[in-house]
Formats: sequence, C-alpha cells, structure tokens
Amino acid sequence: MRKYKIIFIFFFICVSVYSNNFVLPILKSEIKIDGNVSKEEYKEALKITNFIMFEPVEGKEPQFNTLAFLGCDNLNLYIAFICYDDIFTLKATLTKRDIFSSDDMVFIELDPIGNLENFYIFGANPLGVKYDGIRYINGEEDYKFDTNFDVKSEVYDSFWVAEFKIPFSSFSTFSPRKRWRFFLTRIRPRENFEIYSFPPISKSIPSIGSQSGSLILPFQINIRILHILPYILLFRNSDSNPANFLLPQYKLGLTGKYKHSPQLTFDFAINPDYAQIETDMPQIDVNTTFALFYPEKRPIFMEGLSLFQTPIKVIYTRNMNAPLYALKLTGRFKRYDIGLISTYDKHSVYVIPFEEASFSLFSNKKSFSNIFRIKKDLFEESYIGLLLAHREIENSFNRIGGVDTRLRFLNHYILDYQFVYSYTKEPFDSILSINFNNLNFKKFTGRFDGEKFRGFAQETNFNLYFRNFIGNIWFRDYSPTFRSDLGFIERNNFKEIEIKGGPRCFPNKYGLSEITLWLWFSQMYNYENILREKQKTASLYMSFIGQTTVITKFSNIYKKYGEKRFPDLWDYNISIYTSPIKYFSLNNYFNISKTINYTDTTKGYSIYYSLFFELKPIPKIQTSVSLSRYYLYKRVWKNSIYDVKTMSAKFSYQFTLNLSFRSILQYYTKTKELGIYSLISYELNPFTVLYLGANINALKYTQKLEGKDHQVFLKFQYLFKI
Repeated sequence: MRKYKIIFIFFFICVSVYSNNFVLPILKSEIKIDGNVSKEEYKEALKITNFIMFEPVEGKEPQFNTLAFLGCDNLNLYIAFICYDDIFTLKATLTKRDIFSSDDMVFIELDPIGNLENFYIFGANPLGVKYDGIRYINGEEDYKFDTNFDVKSEVYDSFWVAEFKIPFSSFSTFSPRKRWRFFLTRIRPRENFEIYSFPPISKSIPSIGSQSGSLILPFQINIRILHILPYILLFRNSDSNPANFLLPQYKLGLTGKYKHSPQLTFDFAINPDYAQIETDMPQIDVNTTFALFYPEKRPIFMEGLSLFQTPIKVIYTRNMNAPLYALKLTGRFKRYDIGLISTYDKHSVYVIPFEEASFSLFSNKKSFSNIFRIKKDLFEESYIGLLLAHREIENSFNRIGGVDTRLRFLNHYILDYQFVYSYTKEPFDSILSINFNNLNFKKFTGRFDGEKFRGFAQETNFNLYFRNFIGNIWFRDYSPTFRSDLGFIERNNFKEIEIKGGPRCFPNKYGLSEITLWLWFSQMYNYENILREKQKTASLYMSFIGQTTVITKFSNIYKKYGEKRFPDLWDYNISIYTSPIKYFSLNNYFNISKTINYTDTTKGYSIYYSLFFELKPIPKIQTSVSLSRYYLYKRVWKNSIYDVKTMSAKFSYQFTLNLSFRSILQYYTKTKELGIYSLISYELNPFTVLYLGANINALKYTQKLEGKDHQVFLKFQYLFKI
C-alpha cells in the first residue's frame, strides 16, 4: 500500500509541474485580424478557459468567463481573447498608445528566452488601444518600450474580443530554445480592480515569473531584419527678438536596426533627434541639495535598457546627452546576455556627488563613451554580471568596473549584491565647477583641477517574501571618492543600513481587501564614523473597494547637516488614490514635516501636497490637472520662507487610433515660466509618424507676459523594412 502511495504522490507532483506546459500549434487557416474569432480560423488553436482571479480575492472563480486561443505560423504568434461581460459596464477610453485610463484590458506576457528575467507585454482595451512594454525581473513595468504588432478589438452583445498578431521579429532577442514562458491576464475594473490570470498566480510566492506557463514552439525561429528610420525635422525658433522667428531651420538624421539572428541585434543612430515630444514635468527644486532625476525616453536607449540597469545607478543614459552618433549591440549566446553602447556626445553633462549635495552640470565639452555589459544565467531568476564603462572628455576621464549578482533561493528569498570600482581624472575647468569649488573630500578639492582619485561603492539587498510577512535588509557603502560620470550617483561618503518588515493580510470583508504594516529602522554614517542620519518609521498600506488605496507613514528622524545636529525632526505623509466611477480618478499626496532649512541651516516646518485628477467625459476626451505646492516656515506654520508651486493641465482628443491632438499648459512659480505645448500627431505605428507642434514659453511678471522662446516644428519619420 505504501508503494502505491509513493507512486501516486510522484505522479501528482509530475502532473503539477508540467500541467502548464503547452505545445503551440501551427494554424493552417489564414488569420484575419478583424476582432472576429471564427471557429474555422482557430480550429487548431490551443484553447484556454480556466482563468482564475488574482485580485481582489486570490483563487476565486471569476464572475464572467474568459477564453483565449493561441497559435502561430512561420512568422507570427496569434492570440485571441473572448471576454464575457455585462457590456454596459465596460470601461474603455480612446487614447494614444500606452496611455492607461483604468480601462478593461487584456494582456499576454511573453519571455522568449525562458530565464524569467524580462517579460514582453502586449495588451489592448475594448477600443483597440495598444499597450506594449517590458516587466523586469524586479517586478517593475516599463511601457516606454515600443515594437510592431497588430491588434483589433470588437464589442458584441455579451462579450468583447481582442485579437493579436505579434511578429516574431518584434522581439529584440530570444533564445534558440523552443520553450517560452507566458502569462495571460484580463483586467476588469469595477467596484474592485479585478485581475484574472492564467496560469493562476499566488501571493505566497515572491516570484511572479516562476508561476508562468510554458509554450513549446513547434519549430526553430530564424529571422533576419534590417530597419532604417530616417527623419526630417523642420522648425522655426524665436527668443525675445521676433525677427528670429523668420529664420527657418532643419535637421536630418536616421536610426536603424539590423537583426543578424534571433540572438544578435545591432542598433545605430546618426545625428538622432532627441527633442522630446512630451516635455519633462517640472519638479519643485527648492530646499533640496541633491540633483533631480528625470527618466529616459529616447528609443535607441530604451530597448534593452534593463540589461544595463543595476542596483547602483552607474549607468544613466540621459548623461549621453546630445550624441552625434550612438551604436548599440545586444545579444544572447547560450546562457550569456551581452550588451555594448558607444556614443560621441557634443554637449556632455555631469552629475557630481558629495556627502551632502550633488550637482548637475551642462557643458559644451565633447565626450566619447563606451559601456560593456555581460550577464550569465545561474539558475531560475538568478545571474552574475560584469559591467565596464568609460567616458573621456578632453584630457579627463572616468572609468568604472563592477560585478553584480541576483540569487533567488528556497522560493521565498532573494539576494542582490553589486560592487563597483571607479577611477577618475577631473578636467581643468574651475569655471564649470564654480558651484562646488569650496567643497572638499578626503585630501582632494571639489574644483575641477585635474586631480586623479579612485573609489568604490557596494550594495547588498536581502528580501524575504511570504504571503503574510515581507522583510528586507539593505546595506549601502559609497566611498568619498566614488563617481560614475555615466551614472546618476546622488551622494557618496556614507555607509547606510536599513531593516524593515511587517505583516500583511487579505481580509476581503468590510470593504477592505488588503492591509500591510511596515516597520523599519535605518541609520547612516560617513567615512569618519560620524552618525549623519537615523530614522524610525511606521507605515500602513490599505486597499479598499471602489479602487481605492491609502498609504500613510510617520517617521522620527535624527540628522546631522554640516556641523549642526537636528535630533527631533519628524515627517508624516498620506497618499490616496481612488477611481470610484468610470469617468474620474484622483491621486492625492500630503506631507507635513519638521525639517531643515538648508538655506541657513536652521529648523523649519514644511507642507507639501500634490493633487492629480483626471476626467474622461466621453471615450475620445481626456482631461487632467496636476498641482504641487511646497511651503517652508521658520516657525510652526508662521514666517514663510518658501511658497512655490507647479501647475499642469492637459487636454487630449483622440480622433482615431492613429490621429490625435493634445495641449499641455505648465507653470512654475519659482521661475515664473509659463509653457504651452500643443501637438497634432499621426502615428501609423510607433516609428512611422507625423508631428505638427508649437511650443510657447513665456516669463510672467505681475500681469504681463514677456516672450522668452517659441518653436513651431514639423517632424516626419518613416520606417523602411528591408
């Protein structure tokens, strides 16, 4: 009897392990992407019916059924979703690609390598709006990635359909192995934000990727492509002199991609256009001593960016500011990922860190930069990597080299570690470093006077993740002489340890779906073993019905700034997000604190709040308003030192899936700058586009507006597939 029991247990384990393995069938019929899933087209397709709820109640049978069909031909992957529902409750907004609006959506996530590090995301809403992005190994999702795929959605009496055609050439790199990993997901936002998935996902397992299903491809994929993307930009600029507006200018350039094989891709750009169609949102920069961080948006750096991202931000591609050319090589061979970036920059920028401040510098200096990256898979969601980088500017340079690793073990534990060594020779330019010439570190001066020095940085991050408990230990160590000119290093000369953790539960009653309590302690010393900061914090996360989340946090803080100690500082904040009805969402953040006034190194009391709300009166219109305001007082809400705010309003109208208009108004009271940015876009795909826009900037003094600089531009680029 015992013998049969052992055999049964072994059989059950085998079935459980391999039950989510599927052979991807070849579809013999020609598939027309029209939002109509016919039995004839998909008669050979893999059919999936058992979607299970992940949010808000894990493991529950969904109220409405979802069907999915998967298949392929020699060049494309096909996926069709049939989503049953009460159609009158559907949420769908007609927007530009990748603009999320709390809509009904379906997604397929694909890992064409099978190492569970990066999942490509393809999605759509009931109106056919496309979403594509990448989910990285740390769980973060990035929708600035764009690629080619087709989708068509249709709404019927009792269900809606999304039908996808994804070319295999859309994936930048994939393994020659035939085993891919995948997820299918349906999002249904109603009273709760409902998520249905296949395979089922459990909150008891920290790795989402390890719970994915497997697709066994029926053949070996071998694709070579050459894409050329030239552009022309016509524009007229003016400053305070209106006559300058009469001088037309133009710019030409191109980018390209050559995929030699499924494992190797070469990207290049000559005189690329890096003018941002979407402007960076203004950030409040008063009463802070650190440089501001802005995310990367440029296409040639976005694809494959995760390969160059490490725990220490030693690579920040926006520091490759205005390259005359950019070259990038990415690939995978057996268990190795490799990457190489080379640029020649016409206007180099710096982010220079010190113990208590960092500075962003813009220069006309020319620089030559190279970055090399290699990673080797160890086991599931685990790797070891090497990173080398070099930037040379005139007679100065910065070189870095480091190793990093990520290890996931015993299912619930993750260890990340990185060590980086730097070697720097400063330029001779005390004018460029004028803002920090009087700052010194170790035996070196802050001014750019050609000094040479070496430094290092290291980070260790250990996470434990259970269904009802999450914990984290984080250690950082940055020497006073550590720099990365191609990175974003906010500060150095410190050793910091942070320990945090707490329980969480999922009551799913009384309107509460999740509650998590975080408790943590951190302290920071400099290299002279002086305590610079100590913090004790408690935080509470709550998720309610009505798509509402509340996060509140209180911290007791000790800081030493300069030679002064501040032992009794505190900080309290609360953030609320809610989308209770179909046409409205609100995101609010409020903070009060007893803090440091860095202008004269005295105590101060601050209030900061930000408010963002969005209205969608009809599916084609989106309006949003955001407001941020910062107050600093000498005494408890008396004797104002700062009162600054940023305001932004955006209106967009989507005529069709390809044609849209938007206008953004921005105002920052510190600089009294008013900007109006209007744009008409026709986007046949993410690469073939036509833009007609006008950017108007002005300075406001009392009741009068004075012209600062304006631009009218026309940009056209077209993708040639060779």
